[in-house]
Amino acid sequence: MKVIRNTPDHLILNDTPWLIGIMLAGFVFVFVAIGLLVSTDNLLAGLGFGGMGALLGGACFAVFVRRTQVILNASDNSLKLQRQSVFGYQTVTHPIDDLSHAIVETSAPSRTGSSGGKAPSRITLVFPAGMSAGNHPVTQVYTSGGGAARGADAINTWLDARRA
Repeated sequence: MKVIRNTPDHLILNDTPWLIGIMLAGFVFVFVAIGLLVSTDNLLAGLGFGGMGALLGGACFAVFVRRTQVILNASDNSLKLQRQSVFGYQTVTHPIDDLSHAIVETSAPSRTGSSGGKAPSRITLVFPAGMSAGNHPVTQVYTSGGGAARGADAINTWLDARRA
């Protein structure tokens, strides 16, 4: 996750999966282009090939590409978790006072070692009490890299400064 704004009153973190979105759009483009080329010889086969590529790529895009924002607002004591996908926009609001801290939740490490020995991870918000009691993952998927650790550190540092 990337820190967009970090002030004493606001902390905004954003996760936009640009790479997977561009890759899936390219997948759709390639299969539709091949389908159009094949359709010059065999219309039914070309339309089937292009149509199946577009449907499969579009379905994967709809499922896997979603923007997530975490907005901590000290002035109105709210934490907003916003998710946006092709299916719509979802906002969940919690009181900041109920948030204890953020942790980095890890999955099983990659067997290929492509992530440099680090296990895929995600940020999880910890609410020990109140209506939101429990652990709430910020994203639904685990990702490699240090984004989750940087995001959790930013949230915890901001909360510590606010409570001081």
